[in-house]
Amino acid sequence: MAKVLVTGGAGFIGSHLVDALVERGHQVVAFDNLDPAAHPQPAEWPVYANAKCKYILGDVRDKEALRRAMAEVDVVFHHAAAVGSGISMIDIRRFVEVNSLGTANVLELVIENQSRIKKLIVASSMTVMGEGTYECGVHGVYYPFLRPVEQLARNEWEVRCPQCGEAVREVSMHPVTSVADRLVLAFCTVDRRVWVYDSSTGVNRLIPVTNYYNDLMLHKDIREPRIALESRRLFSDLSKYSDADLTYAFFTYNKIKTKVHIEGVIEPEHKESSGLAARLLKLFSRH
Repeated sequence: MAKVLVTGGAGFIGSHLVDALVERGHQVVAFDNLDPAAHPQPAEWPVYANAKCKYILGDVRDKEALRRAMAEVDVVFHHAAAVGSGISMIDIRRFVEVNSLGTANVLELVIENQSRIKKLIVASSMTVMGEGTYECGVHGVYYPFLRPVEQLARNEWEVRCPQCGEAVREVSMHPVTSVADRLVLAFCTVDRRVWVYDSSTGVNRLIPVTNYYNDLMLHKDIREPRIALESRRLFSDLSKYSDADLTYAFFTYNKIKTKVHIEGVIEPEHKESSGLAARLLKLFSRH
């Protein structure tokens, strides 16, 4: 069992990592500043915070606060970061301070405590690593996972088709020109979470499952209590709903809660309008 620090431990990836580490029996400390770009204000620990994790409110730019959080740990996962490539072009100083100087603070403190801290894992992103969409001439478009260690050991860096092993070509990503390109509605059936990802800001916003499920039931006109009142059915019955159904439910929820600003979208007048939801949002579910 290790004593682990997760910076950015209340964030989208960090919170899932905390859950996984706790599940495996590790002692976990989460260090997060609850940045307004990713968390509702006033700042408070989210409802999905793990009860077996110790949470510390702090900023990686504050080296002394980070030093205290790092006391006694022997593994560090660094996930704290300012997100949103669009905003980074405007709020340049803050992004440099958080992402570069914040990481420098982590590295210096790990060096200071290298006799105790045995491992540092630093997260990156597709923005940095460059993984995107690839296409095999035989098996079509796909989104690759990590290259196998055996392949890297042979100094073979190119992505290969997972089905036939042939070299593939990278497909240019479409420019973000519409709402359809910008938003992704995602569902995780393992830990029962729903969130919407906005690629223009890089922010993932969690959606309360009960509220979203209620709007989905209204759209489907399902009033039977044993179904309509059991939000956990969203995940067990997810395959029963079309992309259009899930999209309409999001529109309804977002119209009230305004999780994401959607400008210029004309909501459908009739739920049977052919493919309209797909044309508006192209939201898809990740199972």
